Amino acid sequence: QKSSRNLCLQGQNQSKEHGAMSSSLRRQFLTSLSTATALSFATLQSVNAAPPISIIAEELGYFPVTNKEGKTVYIPKRVSRTSSDQAIALAQHLKSQNMKMYGAFWCPHCARQRELFGKEAWSFVNYVECAPQGFGAQVNMCRTINGFPEWKVDTRTIASGEVPLSVLATLSGFTGFDETLEKNVPPLVGGSACK
Repeated sequence: QKSSRNLCLQGQNQSKEHGAMSSSLRRQFLTSLSTATALSFATLQSVNAAPPISIIAEELGYFPVTNKEGKTVYIPKRVSRTSSDQAIALAQHLKSQNMKMYGAFWCPHCARQRELFGKEAWSFVNYVECAPQGFGAQVNMCRTINGFPEWKVDTRTIASGEVPLSVLATLSGFTGFDETLEKNVPPLVGGSACK
């Protein structure tokens, strides 16, 4: 009986020790499980999360949209620089001269040319999108274009590549443009045209 009782007590003690140990192991397991779950959830979220469209546009210079036909087309990011009064006057003059800029949504030189004008002036510029995947593309009007951007009046090429506004003013007969009045001019992208 004594030995049987000792075995029972031993069993109880082991059970208590085992219970204490399993309780401790259970806590460790649950803590590590919750940590692993939190980490995998955070990882999944960061993998599945898309950056805001403004970041995409900033990085690429353009972003995708779906047109009325359900096709994905691309539009250049919005012009952010504020226009000077003379840039607005120049853009209005170029429009009156039927001067058009031919470009592509993906072209960094075209993006810089838009920024040279600034957002207010750019709204007056006649722009022709030449990339087939560009929003409002007019590819048939671009068959004679040699690179982007290209400035034309009717079928006559006036200038190719990034062109300072003062040069566009001179080429179009606009007088009184002072390049030193242009503030926050974006840096040159390297080269002057996309081919």
